[in-house]
This record gives sequence, structure tokens and C-alpha cells, in this order.
Amino acid sequence: MSACIVCLAVSSYLPISMWLISVLFAGSLAVCTLVYSLTKNHATVSGRLLKDSFRREPWELVPFMISMFLLVLALQKYGVTGKISEFLAGGGDVAELFKYGVTSFFSANLINNIPMSVLFGGLIQSGTVTATKIYATIVGSNLGAYLTPVGALAGIMWTGLLKNHEVEFSFGEFIKYGAILSIPALLSALLGLWIVL
Repeated sequence: MSACIVCLAVSSYLPISMWLISVLFAGSLAVCTLVYSLTKNHATVSGRLLKDSFRREPWELVPFMISMFLLVLALQKYGVTGKISEFLAGGGDVAELFKYGVTSFFSANLINNIPMSVLFGGLIQSGTVTATKIYATIVGSNLGAYLTPVGALAGIMWTGLLKNHEVEFSFGEFIKYGAILSIPALLSALLGLWIVL
């Protein structure tokens, strides 16, 4: 796990894509587990553990993520991304900082923060690329994950785990606690960016 995290952190300097690094480490974990189990004569236990782990993966999230990426790609293909970029442009660096920060924050809660990051990457590239837009979008993407469970895959998976363990925690409660933390954090981070930039 540590080696995977390090490789992902330095992936921009490696000739390998991040997805490939993740797949290679997941595959190596499975192979190492099987080899270890075979040497210890626990092949059946190991096979069952791998099978159970594979079965417990959140496969129901795959259609959701694919549909969100298709939506983002459709927006780019039909020029909607350019129109949104024009709408967000102008007003100076301070206005763009808050426009990109706030809209990325709320957009993450509509389409999840991963497809939102792809969408906003296109928005930024449609106009003049500035550090202000980039950093404000990064802030919105990361803090947007705390407002609703939809904001990040972790939130969706967490609510699924709660449901499986029959722990009651409603969508409304998540938003209530999330808003208390995320909105002041968003405003503070954007204010800090404004001071630094």
C-alpha cells in the first residue's frame, strides 16, 4: 500500500499512467496473497478471501461514475463547456477565484468530485489558464466532498456501509453536519488563496 501511494504521488515523473499503477499494485497484492497462502498450505482460505473481497467491491458505483463521465464528455462535445467558461470569465482574479471555487464546490455535489474535476479542467482550458482558476477548482473539488454523500465516492461508499450495518444516518443529517464544516472551510480557503495569490 505504501509503495502504491508513493508511486501514485510521483506518477507525473513516471512513464506509467496512474490507473495502470493502481491495477499493477492490486494485481501484485492478489498474486502475493496467493503465493503466500500456497507456501503456508492455506490456498483454500486465500482463494475464499480474494473471492469475498472481489464480491464486496462497490460494483454498483460503476454505472454511476460512467454516466457522470459521459455527461461531462457530452457537455464538452456540444460546446456547453465553452459557454460555461465564458459565463465564469471576467470580473478580475478575485471574482474568478470565488466563481470557480464556489461553482466547483457545488458541482461536485451534483456529479461527484471526480467527473467535476474533468469538467472544470475543460472549463479552465477553454479560456485563459490561470493559477487562480486552478487552485480555486482544487479547493472546491476537495471541500465539496464534505457537503453531501454524492460529493465523493468515499461518501457514497460510507453511506452504503452504514446502510449495510443498519446504522441510521440520513442524507439530511449528512448535509447538516457537512454544511457546518465545509462552507466555512471553503470560504476560509478561498480567502487564504486570495491573500496568497
